[in-house]
Amino acid sequence: MVPFAGLFATDQEIKVELSRFCETDCLLEILEEMPKVSNPRFVLIKGASRFEDAKYLKTFYNSLIELIESWVGLDENLIFITFFEYFNSGSAKAIGEMLSLLDDFFEDRLHIVWLSDDENFWATGKDYKDILEKESFVVKEIY
Repeated sequence: MVPFAGLFATDQEIKVELSRFCETDCLLEILEEMPKVSNPRFVLIKGASRFEDAKYLKTFYNSLIELIESWVGLDENLIFITFFEYFNSGSAKAIGEMLSLLDDFFEDRLHIVWLSDDENFWATGKDYKDILEKESFVVKEIY
């Protein structure tokens, strides 16, 4: 299964998309914790990442990286939001590599919001945060 990846130019667009799977109180908490930066662009990746063939896995995530790098301008910040309902071990590795590559490319212009309704995926978000040593990495449990 391929996760949904959406690119949003305004905070209003991302609020609408987040409201599709978050309760109102939870949405308000997420918006409160979301980094307050100038010129933000939003990327949301959500759903299940369950690639059985590593070739398709690499193609999907590498294409997503290229798209993001070309879409976000040099004077813009990237707020990268994830909500994975499921991912397998191959996807977990690819997601970690993607976050690392985005961090290398955007540096202090990358802000990550890791959303999870599952304890294991929440812990994985914490692990990625520790690996990247990134202050602007929010891990939030949603309901």
